[in-house]
Amino acid sequence: MPEITINVSDAERNACLAAITELNNIAHLKYMSIAMIAETAGIKETKCRAVLDDLIASKTITKYQATDNKRIQRYYYVINGAKQ
Repeated sequence: MPEITINVSDAERNACLAAITELNNIAHLKYMSIAMIAETAGIKETKCRAVLDDLIASKTITKYQATDNKRIQRYYYVINGAKQ
């Protein structure tokens, strides 16, 4: 079965990076869902997932597991090289 590739634009990458930066600036935030990032970036969740995968593959961001719950996994995203 052929792999499906979703094209990601620079504008979508920049929107997700800006959303991650904005969410990282919220001190009490313990995790980031794709829905939170998508809403903040103003793009659809399915597109956001593709953008995040692209940013992780290019080592622009790092995804950390924020919980130990195996049923409901939560993640936190950090821009590599960004000052926190």
